[in-house]
Amino acid sequence: MKDWHADSAGTWAKTGQVVEGPSLQLADAVGVDLRQFHTKSIEDVDLDDFEMVVVMEKGHLESLLVEYPAYKEKIYLATELAEMAGSDIPDPLLYDRDSAVSILHDLQECVRLICNRILVGEIQARVR
Repeated sequence: MKDWHADSAGTWAKTGQVVEGPSLQLADAVGVDLRQFHTKSIEDVDLDDFEMVVVMEKGHLESLLVEYPAYKEKIYLATELAEMAGSDIPDPLLYDRDSAVSILHDLQECVRLICNRILVGEIQARVR
């Protein structure tokens, strides 16, 4: 099996910001330590370095397809890769704490399903 590397960048994020306040508290609530994490904008990423770009929301997908049409073959919606019902994993910060924690658990499950599909060879680079 080929080695995989994952990174994170936001479609509307500014590069270099630390995670604070509600974001940090929500991450802690689901067992994720983001104290050493710094944000990165998708504009500061060389998409040539990645075989897949996975987004949480259809709006992100549509935005990236407009901004980076040359990479349309490598941009995917997370829930589609995971074969999960539903279309989006919304921004948890837009919801009350209980709903946000539930969304983050859904995101963790989505990532787990994608990783499992990669491990068994169901997902490979440029699968479209």
